[in-house]
Amino acid sequence: MKIVVLDGYVLNPGDLSWDKLNNLGEVVLYDRTPADKIIERSLGAEVVITNKTPLSEQTIHNLPSLKYIGVLATGYNVVDTAAAKRKNIIVTNVPSYSTMSVAQLTFALLLELCHHVQRHSDSVIEGKLAILAQGPDCRGGNIHKDQKELQYNILALCALWLKDFNLRLPL
Repeated sequence: MKIVVLDGYVLNPGDLSWDKLNNLGEVVLYDRTPADKIIERSLGAEVVITNKTPLSEQTIHNLPSLKYIGVLATGYNVVDTAAAKRKNIIVTNVPSYSTMSVAQLTFALLLELCHHVQRHSDSVIEGKLAILAQGPDCRGGNIHKDQKELQYNILALCALWLKDFNLRLPL
């Protein structure tokens, strides 16, 4: 069975191994595939694995051996799923891919909105914090004026979330 990975670099810039995939068949791995090479590189493959390389109706139509498309992401937007269905080609994705990373990034962005960590870091690098810290306000003057405390805002976020589900806070 021929397995073609169209854009392996997106998923594995060199820190992972594709060896287990070799147990399933002949693996042809491309770091990236431009649009004009998708059909040429995928010809004869029963399995095509992609992340960002699109598989259009025309592409799917021109791959008669294709039986399976694996999208190594959470969506299907790079595959014409209707065309795949018409040709009885199975299309799967990775529905729980990076769920914890997305949650972690959400909290990181929330903290950035509240504390402006990048702005603070930039001010330290530029030497502004040391100058402002010498003044009467040792908190750094206007550098910290926009910081928000999460303690009071989390309750508001929870209240909005509960409102969306027609629930009430037990207060």
